Amino acid sequence: MILIWEAMLDYTLYLQILGSLLAILGAICNCSPNRCDKQSGFGVWIVSNTILLIWAVLVGAYWIGAMYVTFIFTSVYGFWHHRRG
Repeated sequence: MILIWEAMLDYTLYLQILGSLLAILGAICNCSPNRCDKQSGFGVWIVSNTILLIWAVLVGAYWIGAMYVTFIFTSVYGFWHHRRG
């Protein structure tokens, strides 16, 4: 049982690291005045927020998961708002 728990902790650690690094990359993209970069930043945030939502559910942090659901919706809106064209 302990080995399963340790394996899950390792898995969730990788989700946290990947989600956090992608969130930082999205923030860097959104600092650009270029509309294309902003859309890319929101796209990266959609992915990072989805990863962190999965992490929150796996560790039982359901209120944090609810926050990431909200972040996903705002990222989709930002992605749509800054679309190319």
